[in-house]
Amino acid sequence: MPEPLTERQAAILEFITEVMTAGKRPPSIREIAARFRIGSPTTVRDHLAALERKGYIERRPGEKRSIALTPEYENTLGVPLVGDVAAGTPILAEENITEYLQVDQLFPRDGRHFGLRVRGDSMVDEGILDGDFVIVLRKPTFENGEVGVAVIGGECTVKRLHKDGQTVRLVPANDAYDEIAVDLAEEEFRYGGEVVGVLRLRDVAQRRA
Repeated sequence: MPEPLTERQAAILEFITEVMTAGKRPPSIREIAARFRIGSPTTVRDHLAALERKGYIERRPGEKRSIALTPEYENTLGVPLVGDVAAGTPILAEENITEYLQVDQLFPRDGRHFGLRVRGDSMVDEGILDGDFVIVLRKPTFENGEVGVAVIGGECTVKRLHKDGQTVRLVPANDAYDEIAVDLAEEEFRYGGEVVGVLRLRDVAQRRA
């Protein structure tokens, strides 16, 4: 197991982890210094050296963004949980990592997968219930008939998606709900990704970030 960290080392590691699990490249020394208001790049390098020595990160000499999380540390993490998704009507999705879902080896920790907590019952016939967690694979586009996360004007919902010309139809899996039609010429639409898994947790199986 990696060694314990000081408070500042833990904060820097959390920042690095959040950036990288969001699918972004590792932060630079300058970005870390700016985030924590550290005046000297040498001080940042000292913290990174400590994180490397204690088994949390690996670095490649000579590269500006050389940080990688060690497999041992990654195994303590899970899929990042970044907010709620409505299975009913869209609700605001706050894309801030608050927890990590512990999913063992079911889904890779590759920055492309993330978790959302479901609110609502419009997808019950697909086996997605209120309070479940869906695992989402980030994708820029969808295939017709795919169950995925639609982001409409900053809010998101999980539905089965179909595209007909300039209209995207969001189809529920519950007869109590109507389809939602999104006119791409008039409404802001983005595809968040495909639902590739559903978790129903009886016990607490996630870790606070």
